[in-house]
Amino acid sequence: MSEHYYDIISDSYHELYKEEQGQKIALVLSMVKLEGSILDVGAGPCYLSSFVDSKHIVALDPSEKLLKMAKNCKTVVGYAESIPFDDDTFDNVVSFTAIQNFKDVKKGLEEMKRVGKKQFVFTFVKDSPKRERIIFYVKELFKVDRIIEDDKDVIIIAKK
Repeated sequence: MSEHYYDIISDSYHELYKEEQGQKIALVLSMVKLEGSILDVGAGPCYLSSFVDSKHIVALDPSEKLLKMAKNCKTVVGYAESIPFDDDTFDNVVSFTAIQNFKDVKKGLEEMKRVGKKQFVFTFVKDSPKRERIIFYVKELFKVDRIIEDDKDVIIIAKK
């Protein structure tokens, strides 16, 4: 496997993203309650575990080095486009600032829908060139409850 971009920057990842990701997670959790099992797609070092009971979180990410930094989550190396779990495995599927990095946005969203049962939370970079495509596919595949824009991100809360 060739070295992934996030493996390359893993040593400085916390410095670059921890505060921003933490603020985004806190904002999302002020709007939704994540109860039951959670799949965090593109989880990196699994910052979500600082906010939610980590025994219920599975962190999926292609970066082995970032997943090694996840102290309190079960970790799985993998891609959103081929999630290695059965249908309807997780009560919640979340993805914080990762969808814009998917090679195939629609396939990644279809896979998240397949493995999720109830609630879905997606955030992505607001100025992503894939923005309209992401919003289109989310609306096509899910029942969207809310779309919120903050300074840097679009936050989508949806159901199956």
